[in-house]
Amino acid sequence: MASIDSTQVDALRESNPELQYEIVDTAGFTYYMVNQDPADTELFTDVRVRQALHYALDRDTYAETIENGYAIRADGTQPVLSPAYAPDRMNTVYTYDPEQAASLLEEAGWIVGGDGIREKDGVRFSFECLYPEGAGSLDQGIPFLQQHWREVGVEMLPTAVPFPTLLERIDTFQFEMAVLGFSWGFDGLQSVMFRCDMVPYNGFNNMKYCNERYDELDTAARRELDPGKRRDLMIEAANIVNDEMAIGVLVFANAIYGASPRVH
Repeated sequence: MASIDSTQVDALRESNPELQYEIVDTAGFTYYMVNQDPADTELFTDVRVRQALHYALDRDTYAETIENGYAIRADGTQPVLSPAYAPDRMNTVYTYDPEQAASLLEEAGWIVGGDGIREKDGVRFSFECLYPEGAGSLDQGIPFLQQHWREVGVEMLPTAVPFPTLLERIDTFQFEMAVLGFSWGFDGLQSVMFRCDMVPYNGFNNMKYCNERYDELDTAARRELDPGKRRDLMIEAANIVNDEMAIGVLVFANAIYGASPRVH
């Protein structure tokens, strides 16, 4: 049995009709992160800007077309297999709403310039976006993101780099935006990415995101033995990072496995 990229399924079905397929939920997801340290860039320090970027994306269509239907729109950061998966309890659901995106950008002071790209204090809203070269569906996903952000006056300049180079750049904060994949564990705790003290090389908080209330809730969840109370704490924490757009989770991915009919 072998794992199959979502972009390869249709071709494999045609060339190997005898194969059997299993499609399962995972804890994996595709996301973009932005550098939130004003010492590096001030483009993404305003939470309204980060929210606007998410409202600008038609992530249902992303799941259906870029991932060939083998993913779902992510509402919050907790994946389907997490005990804290609760899309109905998210304070903010970022449905596709380019008008809301434009409104938030206007509120944040980003005004459309003569070339269609927004400006503020003489600075154009234009940035480099790193992504790993040869990363399957991302080869189609990056132009998708670029087009949607361009439609609200934001210019994303994609740069494909080898994965080790990408890791080096984000771990040393030499980036503005990066798009990649990640996978959580199955306990619902996400402190490795969102706690204030989890910047590299302690963890994966490459964004330099920090909210002390999140840290308090995470600590409480780690100490809580009652499963229901623990779940409530994790959902409250998930609402903080979702409302503040600590990262932009695009979709929660399915895993696709193919095997010979002889496999049982």
